Amino acid sequence: MEILMQKGMGREGEFELYIGTDFLTVNQRKRLVRGLTASVSNQNNSKKSQNIGNINFDPADIAHQEDLMNAKNLTIYKK
Repeated sequence: MEILMQKGMGREGEFELYIGTDFLTVNQRKRLVRGLTASVSNQNNSKKSQNIGNINFDPADIAHQEDLMNAKNLTIYKK
């Protein structure tokens, strides 16, 4: 699995995270999306202060390799 993180998206501590799912089966991809959706929802609902930012997750927002080729501040983590 390949995880890409792009820092410096505007606000302090703001970043985008891209997860490569090319080698996952359809079922594995669906389970990953369900798990991420649940985790994001739990995190946003359990924060103690309104001053703490929200996590956004859009499973329909798909980034392709061409989109990431020219991205700045991109760090690649391979597992």
